[in-house]
Amino acid sequence: MLKALGYRRRELFAFILAESFGLAMSGAVLGVFGAWIFSLNAFKLTQGVFLYFELTPRIAGLALAVAGFLGIIASVAPSVAVARMSVVNGLKTLD
Repeated sequence: MLKALGYRRRELFAFILAESFGLAMSGAVLGVFGAWIFSLNAFKLTQGVFLYFELTPRIAGLALAVAGFLGIIASVAPSVAVARMSVVNGLKTLD
């Protein structure tokens, strides 16, 4: 639909890439926040199974970096497919 409105291939590629990256990063932020909350009370919540559970800034940063990388990698194939699709074929699909 956006192609029919005049958007170029690189703009469509960037839209899909940004959407995938945003979803991956929002999930990563929620996950890191949940892990941080869990790390505050890990001993009590697990009744002693986890004696020590630490979430360092390095681990949180690595988790965010991996999520961002996977979000970008996961969107490359759909972005290329949309960029190569013709306007007529794009409007014919019901997805």
